Amino acid sequence: MAPKKGVKIATKKKTEKVMNPLFEKRQEQFDISGALPPKKDVHRFVRWPQVVRIQRKRRILKQRLKVYFPMNEPDWHWCLAELDIRTGVVTFYDSLGWAKDSNRPWWKYMRTRLPYQLLCYLNEVGVLKDKGIPIDGYEITLDYANVPSQHHSFGDCGIWVCIFIYRLCFNLPLTFEDTPLHVAFAYRERMIEYFWNSKEQI
Repeated sequence: MAPKKGVKIATKKKTEKVMNPLFEKRQEQFDISGALPPKKDVHRFVRWPQVVRIQRKRRILKQRLKVYFPMNEPDWHWCLAELDIRTGVVTFYDSLGWAKDSNRPWWKYMRTRLPYQLLCYLNEVGVLKDKGIPIDGYEITLDYANVPSQHHSFGDCGIWVCIFIYRLCFNLPLTFEDTPLHVAFAYRERMIEYFWNSKEQI
């Protein structure tokens, strides 16, 4: 039945709950001696056992036709190497050209030992067998790509390794309109921006 005009309807007042100050809810603080932080995905930061890492490397090798890997003379220089598993050709992308012409003992030793070590490794992990490549007559040969030379005033070899592998993976040319020094600076800025935007607080 509808209420008559001029008649006030009594409404229940909401009673406010009296909070006990001992159990008052406060904003969580994750500093020292504070609340436990929420769980985060730290999968990228876990150091897996060596056995697991070796198994993953083998699986990647068995799936790929080309493999990129960095070469490093300790405390001196980095360059990029590309292994074509089908042909056995290792192509070096070196911004200083040391992989081809350097008479430094480390690089001379690398040029003599790398083909033998790679062949033994590919045969040992079963990559050649899985891809149907006969071991008889298979050999590792070295080739050297014509790439831009880095500026000698700065240690940009690590940056150029990143530049080479990025452009090779996306089928981009290894030629630039700008000078090598400006190219290296530009890629440094892009890398810093990427890492800053992708950072995760632990």
